[in-house]
Amino acid sequence: MQAKFEQLQQQQNQQSPKSEELAKKAEELKKLMNDLLDPETKKLYDKLQKLLKQQKQPDAEMQKLLAQLENKENTLQKELDRALEMFKQMQFEQKAEQTADRLEQLAKEEEKLADKTAQNDKNNPDNQKTNEQQKAENQKLAQEQANKRQDFEDLKKDLADLKQQDKELGDQNGMDEQKPDQQQTDQDMEQGEQQLSKNQNQKASQSQKSAAQRMKKMAQKMKDQMSDDAE
Repeated sequence: MQAKFEQLQQQQNQQSPKSEELAKKAEELKKLMNDLLDPETKKLYDKLQKLLKQQKQPDAEMQKLLAQLENKENTLQKELDRALEMFKQMQFEQKAEQTADRLEQLAKEEEKLADKTAQNDKNNPDNQKTNEQQKAENQKLAQEQANKRQDFEDLKKDLADLKQQDKELGDQNGMDEQKPDQQQTDQDMEQGEQQLSKNQNQKASQSQKSAAQRMKKMAQKMKDQMSDDAE
């Protein structure tokens, strides 16, 4: 149990939460872990060590001391389990916060790409490019969209990790609710890339905007859930 406690404390010390809410939880967890091995329990252990050195056979005093320590051990185990659950939740929220920020950033980039796609439409009166220039620019935009899709693929790995963490926490953070928006974002980004390759810029721009909106929605859901948990 001592080793488990020390491992948990070491892991907690390595965390560096960004938000005020996470920092508050980290401080609460640190206090809880510091309180686990209280001075009274330490005194009981020290007293037991002395008795063990003084005699070979257990007497009534030692039996009483062992009973006290057993009760302390049970309490300590419960508190340690509670601290572990708090630590897992804090880990989840820190990763969720980072993932939500990345989703919002990718959504902004996708919106900018949607604007560039619309501006390069062959029917846009403000577009002064020749047909060849317009098609060449579309190829660049299609590649840029492919890169954004890869960025989202990377984010999906983090979302999958979060879903697994949430499952271990009893599905209390609503990660399973993200699946429909995640699938639709995938579809929108794929369609945008295909539509660009077909020189269908208006349709591609709409697909890109739809993907951006869904990523924003996913990020907001995650932040709202964390805010609800903090209350």
